[in-house]
Formats: sequence, C-alpha cells, structure tokens
Amino acid sequence: MRYLLLILMTLTFALESVASVKVPLTEVLPQLLSADFKRYDSPFYSLYTDVSSDEASEAILRMEKMATEYQARLEKLFVIKTRQRMPLVLFSKAGDYRRFGFDPDSAGVFTGEALFLIVKRDADEAISERTWRVMQHEGFHQFAATVIRYSLPPWLNEGLASYFEEAIFTGDGMVSGVIPLRRAQQVAQGLNSGRFVSISKMMTMSQESWNAKLEGENYDQAWAMVHFLANAEEGKYRVPFLRFLQSLARGSSKEKAWTETFGSSKGFESKWREFWLTLPLNSSLDQEARAAVAGLSSFLGRGYGRGMVFSDFQNFIECDAQSLKTDPTDWLPPALYTRMQRLAVSLQQRNCTFSLEYQDGGLPQLVCTIPGGTKIVGRFTLNHTRMVNVSTELVER
Repeated sequence: MRYLLLILMTLTFALESVASVKVPLTEVLPQLLSADFKRYDSPFYSLYTDVSSDEASEAILRMEKMATEYQARLEKLFVIKTRQRMPLVLFSKAGDYRRFGFDPDSAGVFTGEALFLIVKRDADEAISERTWRVMQHEGFHQFAATVIRYSLPPWLNEGLASYFEEAIFTGDGMVSGVIPLRRAQQVAQGLNSGRFVSISKMMTMSQESWNAKLEGENYDQAWAMVHFLANAEEGKYRVPFLRFLQSLARGSSKEKAWTETFGSSKGFESKWREFWLTLPLNSSLDQEARAAVAGLSSFLGRGYGRGMVFSDFQNFIECDAQSLKTDPTDWLPPALYTRMQRLAVSLQQRNCTFSLEYQDGGLPQLVCTIPGGTKIVGRFTLNHTRMVNVSTELVER
C-alpha cells in the first residue's frame, strides 16, 4: 500500500528531530493489528505497539499520568470534544516506521489523527529518555487538538509542549517545571547571541511564519517564555498567565489578550531576560529532588506494603528492581526504578543527601536534603498492601 506523504519536514527542538507527516489512520491501524502489533486500551489512549508488554504498560502508564498533568494544569481552558480514546502508535522497528511513511531519522509526530513514535534505545537496550520526551511533547499537541476549544498561538502551543516534554515521570505522577541544564544553557546562548527574536515578534508570530522557518531557537524561546510565566518568582505570573489563556479562550486576539494581561511586551521582556541570564546552576534542584523522592517513595511504599523493611536509605537504594516486592495490581516499570536510582546518584553528586526516617513507629518517610537545608519529604499511604497515595512536601530550613 502506498501512502501519500502530504507534508515532510524535519525540525529540531531540544536537540531532537521530529517529522511532520499525514498518514491515513483508517488504513494504518488494520495493517498494524494484522502484523505483530497489539492493542492496549486505557481511559485516555488506545496504544498500538510491538514492544514488550512491560514497555507497553510503561508507555500507557506514562501517558495516562501525563494526560492527567495536562488536565490539572489547564483544566479551565478546554472542554472534552470527544470521548474516544486518543490513538498512540509505538514502533519498535525503524523499517516499519519507514514503511508507513515516516522519516526514519525522526523521533515521532502527531499527524492530527494519531501520535506515531519510533522507539530509540539506550546502550542497555532500555527505551531512551529521548523517546519519552518526544512522546510527552507530541502528546501535548494531541491532547490540545482533542480538548482545547480554540487555536493556541504557535509560541504557546510549542512552549507548552516543550514545558511538558521536560516533566519527570515518577510512577504515580509527573513533576513538571524542571529546568534541564542543557536547556538553560541553550536559552542563555540564544539571549546572548541575539538569535532570539523580540517578545513582541514571538507572541504575534503566525503559524505560517513559524512553519516557514523551523528553528531550535524558537522552541527554546517559547519554552523559556512558558516556564517563566508558570514558575518564575515563586509563581508570581501564574494567575496572570491563566487570565491570558482565558482571554484567548474568550476570543480575544493575541495582541489584546497579552496587552490587557501583561501590558507592554518590552517590560515583560526585560524581566524575562534578567530571569534567565541571572539564573544559577542547579536552579531546579528542588524539582529534581521532588521527582526523585516521589519516584523512590512509590517503590518504597509498594515494597513496604508487601512486608519489606529497610534499615536505612542505602539499604533500600541498593535493591535492584526485580527484588522489590509489589502487588501485581500496583505494578511499576522496573526500568523506572533504575532511572530513579540514577537521579538519586546525580543529586548526591550535587551535595544532596537522602535518608529514610521512621516517625513514631509509623510508615517510613524518604527525605532528601538539598544544599541550604531545604528538605523534600516523601510520604505514602496504604490500604492493606495496596498503594493509595504518594505525596511530597517541601520543608524550608
């Protein structure tokens, strides 16, 4: 079967390559199901894939948690237009990805009908973080096309997708608002080199202009604008940002919505530039620590619920994923535990310390202390042996 490639373009965002193409979904899915692909359904998604059952389960779990995060962050801005599950196709073989009309050098694409991705693997053969980031980025575009009742300006659409791209999966949730060092450096380079456009030009850029010159700097700038609005100055701009989005939802033009909410773009640009150019290294150490504590607490709680007791943090972290006992109905991907172990090691190398504390004979709590004395405390609750909830709390010194 020949497929017409309506659009073929390669773009770079966060050093990733993503193809944008159009494939007739009604013809693709029957062929996939007649091959080695299986279908997995969840509340938000229908996943079609030929990866292992564990990897398919992780993909579904991640995207369910990611969709919940999209919803929680933007709950006042959309209505559900359809109750149908969103199609997600995950290829394990580059040849199959190519056969259905996709550039084999790309990582994935939302076509308007479905989200298609090709698995990239690390040296240990685990699905790479690149694949998961692209899934989260393109997944936002799919979610937005499904539920948001108006067209987002391109900087906002791509900025939000890039913002969620960097979220860290913890097993029972997602931690967003992370600033990876590589991305902070790219933003600083864009500002210092003059490659970023003015805020005024960025916020009024049309989709046609964006598509005509797909550049990594535009994605970095859009991400930096969204992150600033969502997180800068202890969330100072979060409420105005929501008002801006609500104004767009009511039909205001991009220019009017911005001016009524933030005033002069020059004033905003000055504060935005200062924020990024004076940002210290490890500026999102607390968010990374929160992710590590939440992820490790998810495994700790499951193990504790099945009778595992650990003398201290080192005794716990030295366990391998296969030895941690969990209720089958509370399954978490073993590869995630390995990633959480690596994140904990990375944090320890940046002078964070971890401890396991038992409070008055109660459930164990996992604590990460970051330089300066701030603590991230992870707690879990159980219903018999089943995990019920994981929470983290930031405790200032």
